[in-house]
Amino acid sequence: MTQEANLSETPVEAESETQATATLERVFKIGSTLVVEDASMAGQSNEEVQALLAFQHPEVANATIHSTEKDGKLTVEFLKKVGRKG
Repeated sequence: MTQEANLSETPVEAESETQATATLERVFKIGSTLVVEDASMAGQSNEEVQALLAFQHPEVANATIHSTEKDGKLTVEFLKKVGRKG
């Protein structure tokens, strides 16, 4: 019975951590441009937002994603990949 009680408590703890992550405001950084998450981006993964932003910011299409959390905000930075030209 003790193990069953512990098993039932585990998903509740995991759920509260997920809710805490979901409440963080995301800010997307593309070079010096900041894009604050709005309703159209809510619930989407960083990769899905990357595809959405690639239409207006082509450099985002092949960028790497770097996330940092600070002061209750999750900053998702799209870093251009360095490559050869030509």
